Amino acid sequence: MFFVSVENTEAIIFFLYLFKSNTWTYQFCLCLNTILFFLVDNPSSTRLFTDKVNAAVSGNGRIALSCVTDANPRPSQYQFYRDGVYLRTSLTGIHVIQKARYYDAGTYLCVPLNSLGVGTNSSVQVFVNGE
Repeated sequence: MFFVSVENTEAIIFFLYLFKSNTWTYQFCLCLNTILFFLVDNPSSTRLFTDKVNAAVSGNGRIALSCVTDANPRPSQYQFYRDGVYLRTSLTGIHVIQKARYYDAGTYLCVPLNSLGVGTNSSVQVFVNGE
């Protein structure tokens, strides 16, 4: 990207460079004799966990799943799946089951996405007891 603006006979020049290594994407720009450097990447090191010990909830109980990841820019959405079936998209990375039933048990998967693409996913096994 190249941008030139002429105002009061002074030129403002903006260069933006983007390059990628094997694991990271880097951005830097030369702006008014200052170099700004940014590290950008799709989501990685994703973790999915629950607010219950051993991810076990009593029948009709509430359980919250939280998905966190390292990304820049931050994820714009998180997709949740149970046993490979798409459930919903969350903007916050949180999926709540208000009244757990036996069919809510299973393997939950979180897939974070940002403007650079899909990130690594993470899963957790949820158990529903006594329902």
